[in-house]
Amino acid sequence: MQYFSVCINPQLLNEITIGNFPLKIVEYLAMGKPVVAKSTNTMKEVFSEHTYLANDAPEFADLITKALSEDNSALHSERISFAKGFSWDKVVSLLNESIRSCTTNNPTLI
Repeated sequence: MQYFSVCINPQLLNEITIGNFPLKIVEYLAMGKPVVAKSTNTMKEVFSEHTYLANDAPEFADLITKALSEDNSALHSERISFAKGFSWDKVVSLLNESIRSCTTNNPTLI
């Protein structure tokens, strides 16, 4: 990852992925890397201030370009600082919240 200019997290959006917690995003941010990811509930709720979130493939490509053009040392520091706030307790708590939200909105997943 040290040689990545931008880290990405593309994924299909479905009943399972809509509420997942992609732990790799924390790892990317801990390295100070700009991140472009598929917009999901968790990405919006937890990471929206520190990542670029796309709804479709053309927007994904546009946001990669934007992430490259906006990247700077101040943003690197902000991303690293944000990632430092994640402990395993916090990750598990956020994961539980995400699961509750997903199953509350879609009881057939229980």
